[in-house]
Amino acid sequence: MLQCSFPLPSAWQITKRMKSRGIVLTVLAFLALSADLAGQVIKVEGEGEGYAYEKIEVFLLSDPISARLNPVTVVKCDSAGKFSFEIPSAERYTTLYLKTGAYLFKLLVSAGKEYRVSLPPYAPLKPEDAGNPFFSPATVVPFVVNDTTDINNLTGRFDKIYFGVMTGVSERVANKTKLNEIPRLLESLNPVAGLSDNKFFRDYVTFRMIMLNTVSHGEYPGRKEDSVMINMKFYPENPACTDLIDYLFRDYFRVLLSGPVAMQLTAAIKNGSLPGFEEVFLKDGKAVNRELQHYVVLLNMYNGFYNGLFDEGILSRVLDSAAANGATGYIRELASTLKEHVFRMKKGSVLPQFSLPDTSGKVVTPAAYRGKYLLVVFIGDTRQETLSELSLLKSWYEKYRNKLSLAVIVTGREYGKIAGYFRQRGYRWNFLDASEAPFITNQYEIRLLPGFILADPEGRLAEDYCPLPSENLQGLIARLTGTG
Repeated sequence: MLQCSFPLPSAWQITKRMKSRGIVLTVLAFLALSADLAGQVIKVEGEGEGYAYEKIEVFLLSDPISARLNPVTVVKCDSAGKFSFEIPSAERYTTLYLKTGAYLFKLLVSAGKEYRVSLPPYAPLKPEDAGNPFFSPATVVPFVVNDTTDINNLTGRFDKIYFGVMTGVSERVANKTKLNEIPRLLESLNPVAGLSDNKFFRDYVTFRMIMLNTVSHGEYPGRKEDSVMINMKFYPENPACTDLIDYLFRDYFRVLLSGPVAMQLTAAIKNGSLPGFEEVFLKDGKAVNRELQHYVVLLNMYNGFYNGLFDEGILSRVLDSAAANGATGYIRELASTLKEHVFRMKKGSVLPQFSLPDTSGKVVTPAAYRGKYLLVVFIGDTRQETLSELSLLKSWYEKYRNKLSLAVIVTGREYGKIAGYFRQRGYRWNFLDASEAPFITNQYEIRLLPGFILADPEGRLAEDYCPLPSENLQGLIARLTGTG
């Protein structure tokens, strides 16, 4: 019988943090990480009913803190619905995502292995979901058919039961009803907890069970046992480990800042002092492993920035300190990656590059617009929201032509139809074809169409946020260009 002996906090809600804050971090960092594994590749192939000629977008998980997906490539299925591709091997396990239709397939991959996967029948993306930035595709772990003992098959079978148990336990604890049924629910995991003696899988199950016990038994003051295993050795390549750390430490700074170590933690944050953080953590006692401590610093600083707890200056200092003096190479690289995520689309950053054909077939790049402010507009349809914003822009754009250029990037597969629609209605703008650049919205972090980005005459972002025409974009343009 699987024993659960870690009494921890009283309630837990499963939240899927699949942040579709797409970003194109160059794959060069991934290639550099793989330099010691020269010649090795990870091979992925698969097939499924209904995938004939469908495209599959391939991403790598950037890191477990930001949970951003880095675009890698696009592959097209053949007439039988089969596909295949190769990527450089990573130094450790890494998470690969395949996006197609209404699905997001998730695979944990490792150096030099080949994965042949079986996909469920194709489910097309509904038109209303295609333009919805809040739509999340169904995340599925596909079955690896060439190795039934593959870690994805093992964790997939375990999690299928586990999350049902977690939901049942959390509901009973939160509502304080039927608590006597919790032991039976826990016992239902026994058949899948022992599927393999694979060490990675055993650790995966242990981390999951620590979290489940966190929900099952409640918390009492001074409890430390919940973090014993993650302090023994830090396993960032194991998603169950980082999920557990996220749960245990996500709001750690907010809690500490309301307690007896508040002044000491405040000083460490202000100074970007890793030794200062370490002293605070040792006093509290939950995190004593130095690599874990630095990971917890990055987790809390990154989330604290987006939650309004820290400003850009403080975050930058801490990330710079961790990038230079982090406990391990993993921590130093993670700090650099998080800083790139946060600041790459901030005011003063160089506008991300594109190279796209216009209606005449001429290839256009941002360099073509230097010397004027450049308003980059992303559209993907002719819906009312798009028509409304572009008609407002059209009503005043001519007034600023001497100091403002305009590039309208049409995403998706219907460039000719969409560009033609607007040109027939008198929009004599430069429409650029991004049908062969599926990751461009990731590159510019566009989450909602239509989207707007404003660059200055030197090709740098003019503002952190570019308002929509309906949010008085004209007022911003008038102020920046000095045009009344």
